[in-house]
Amino acid sequence: MQRQYWVRAQMQTAGPLSWEELQRWAVSGTLPPSAEVSADGWSGSVAAAQVPGLHLPSSAPPAEASLLMPTNVDGVALVAGYLGLTAVTVVGAPFALAAGLWALVRLRQNPTRNGKGRAVFGVVMGVVFSTLGLVALVV
Repeated sequence: MQRQYWVRAQMQTAGPLSWEELQRWAVSGTLPPSAEVSADGWSGSVAAAQVPGLHLPSSAPPAEASLLMPTNVDGVALVAGYLGLTAVTVVGAPFALAAGLWALVRLRQNPTRNGKGRAVFGVVMGVVFSTLGLVALVV
């Protein structure tokens, strides 16, 4: 007789499940790593991530994390964003413009990378403050 498993997650219990069903849930992402798993013959439950032989997909950072820290962002786009912030000094403006344009070219070549907003910010700030710097020199 096969061992049967029960899963408890988010105040709900599912089961009995076969090992194959449990593995299918894990691979599909239905089974969160923090879910409690218990089985016939076990004295208690353990987190799904601790079940020997259960293959959970590698966890990616939550979507909220990308708001605080860059995830999968092109390095040049990241630099362009920071240079865009320094563009108000006028000295950094041409560098922000150049880095932003370079980042946009790189992002077009590799569409799986993020950072278009940072690159556009660098271009806009670079254009605005380079123009203001040139006007200040002329006047």
